[in-house]
Amino acid sequence: MTVDSTGHQGAAPEPDDWPPDARMFTIRAAADDAASSLAAELPITATELGMLDGDANHPVQFCSVLLEPPVKHRFDAADAARYEREYCDRDDDGEFFMVHVALLGPRRTGVSLAPGARDVLVDVAYVVDLSLEEDGVLNAAKVDWAGGAIVDVAGQAAVEQVAPAPVDQPAAAEPVPPAVRSAAAPAPEPGSPGSSEWIREQVDVRIAVLSRLAGEVAISEVPVPTELAKGERQSNTAPQYVLDGAQFWYHTRDPKKGFMWKTTTNPNELIYWCIDDVARGLAWRWTQQAATYKTMPPAMAQRTLWAPYWQLLMNALDTKWGAITGRNIRGLL
Repeated sequence: MTVDSTGHQGAAPEPDDWPPDARMFTIRAAADDAASSLAAELPITATELGMLDGDANHPVQFCSVLLEPPVKHRFDAADAARYEREYCDRDDDGEFFMVHVALLGPRRTGVSLAPGARDVLVDVAYVVDLSLEEDGVLNAAKVDWAGGAIVDVAGQAAVEQVAPAPVDQPAAAEPVPPAVRSAAAPAPEPGSPGSSEWIREQVDVRIAVLSRLAGEVAISEVPVPTELAKGERQSNTAPQYVLDGAQFWYHTRDPKKGFMWKTTTNPNELIYWCIDDVARGLAWRWTQQAATYKTMPPAMAQRTLWAPYWQLLMNALDTKWGAITGRNIRGLL
């Protein structure tokens, strides 16, 4: 059993222990309908734990977050059975539940909680039954609604970019593309190494192997890289790659640098990037499902479950790839 920063006993982790690519939120202002318990603690730092689908009454995707400081939520003693006893206590004013985990969901559909978002009006729900995480969808019986709040999301606002063409000059943070493609580097013949068909086949074959290796987690639970045509605007929902003759571009979310383009002239390196992203996602979902995940500090879970399993999956495909992933992991943790 751990003791959190309020002195309350429980298994709630500290925000800095969560994965390096987790979003950070600041709940900085209360809406008119906000619960007094929420407004009393503002500003609150919130660290992303995962995502949860909404229900018919709330058709948005919710972000599950860890609150720091936690919120003291009063409840009626007659409803005590709804609340996890580990986080319940009593003072001179009566029973209360210490809220460590909450849900944040945009009040308006189509609004994003992407890094860099500012002044977003969200609905806040206190999670009173931590088994909600296992449901994968909002369960009104396991939350108490706390009204609305204004949040900011840490990071830089995503700038809409066009997938690089040979003559484009991307932002300074991105790699500088080559000049106009020369005749010495024509587009590969269909079906030959480096062609669209060949790369898709190589990626699909390896993803199928990963799917068999990580049987506890479905491929559908993680983002899978897809091809993007030159000139199309990329999405930040999943990795994407662009084929430009003998030049290959890859758009992904780096755990430390955020969204970025990478480039290579080696098609096998592009395939590695694709598969490594899938393996990383599978390893994290597997870690979250492990029986010991909630019994150890999350930083330990990263080191002892997530990172080893991520590298194990890559080693199972190719030991050289596993070695590269191992070096990259050591740079993250």
